[in-house]
Amino acid sequence: MLVKGVGAKAEQLNSDAALHGLQIENTVAFELQEARGQRDWSTEPGTETRCKLLATFARNATGVPELDEHETIWQLNSVEITEPSQGQKVRSNDGSRLWFPITLRDHSGTIVLYITEQAALKLANVVDAAEFEQLLSENQLRFPFWSSVKVWRRPSKPRDAHPGLKGMCDSQPDSSQSQQEKDDFDCFIVDASEQNMTESPSLHSAMLLPLLTASADSVLPAKLEMIRKSDHYAMAVQYITQVMPPELSNKASEGVVGVPMLRPCTRVVALVLSTKRSKPSAAGEGGHKLVTDNVTDFLPAGSGDAQKHYSLTSFCSLNNMTDFKLDPTGRDKSQAAIISVTGLIETDTDSVEQPVKMLLVDNVQLLTPQQAEALKPKFSKMFYFAALAGQVGRKREQEPWSPEQNPSKALKCRSLGRSPTGPALPDYSSSSTA
Repeated sequence: MLVKGVGAKAEQLNSDAALHGLQIENTVAFELQEARGQRDWSTEPGTETRCKLLATFARNATGVPELDEHETIWQLNSVEITEPSQGQKVRSNDGSRLWFPITLRDHSGTIVLYITEQAALKLANVVDAAEFEQLLSENQLRFPFWSSVKVWRRPSKPRDAHPGLKGMCDSQPDSSQSQQEKDDFDCFIVDASEQNMTESPSLHSAMLLPLLTASADSVLPAKLEMIRKSDHYAMAVQYITQVMPPELSNKASEGVVGVPMLRPCTRVVALVLSTKRSKPSAAGEGGHKLVTDNVTDFLPAGSGDAQKHYSLTSFCSLNNMTDFKLDPTGRDKSQAAIISVTGLIETDTDSVEQPVKMLLVDNVQLLTPQQAEALKPKFSKMFYFAALAGQVGRKREQEPWSPEQNPSKALKCRSLGRSPTGPALPDYSSSSTA
């Protein structure tokens, strides 16, 4: 609605003869927009995807109308997120808000995405940006062991067309002007939360696997006894090939069931049990080394096998040493935990046939006995899903998507941390015919 201006300023403009002679070429057209509050991302469902799959089209046009003609919202579940490093710039160029890149990892690979302040505060469970930056400066900022994030992908516009995000858009993952001009889409995290530990992928989640190619830069779930030395990669996990769901039977590259299969990776997530206190020692200026011996898998060993023991090593500072300790507390004789294994301490006897007994760990989440027991069925289904991903997949990165099979055909997640509702995945079978 247009109304006539009143007041001294309005009278001055009305009496300005120069303004009465304006021609059409002297005017600028603009679109009137209704004022609106901050968008509530928690109420908007996201299409399920995987890190490496999203990375292939996050900022590029695909030629698939469902992906390119409008904005889309995506959801990544059970991802490991690396906190920003000390000294890293975490604010937008204008300094008004948190806005920084983070690396996300899952079984498929990695992706680097920027995260908004609202999502970053929620992920770190802090009150405001000042607390976030203080914890970061003290090396005490911690993201959840597993997270679920919602990602907004939208066609790019000139930065001046996004006044509310101008400072953020100045800080795209590749900050060079030429790269920004090449990006067809903006893609960043708008909501995040700690992953519900008891939620597992459904059978509908497995329908994404034929869209993925194998990646060694990934994080895989495993028992410690499944971790192997690799001649060409950081490490590998030995799975047993599983019975294929009928919906994927024609997509399998490995059709024989019950044979060992190695999947290379850079990280392994395991559910473990410690019965010994972690032993600290100095490791350079201000650093400490923690070694925990006699650690076992919390999950039972294979039929007829004795539980094997392992030694875990972590490097930390005095400020965060307690985050890595696996000490049994109180009257408890053991301590359960989820750990992230990032490397191997190899010996001359290590081989791809036998488990490596000495492992490097960079993340620990302590669990109560009840929490650990509740995670057993989740890990069994995660093993099945990871093995299935090694049996199903695309042979070539450039293999085109079809109208019937592309990322937009995945089902939507109703809330953070949950995969699309559908039939449960089978439990992992460790039976081998070899």
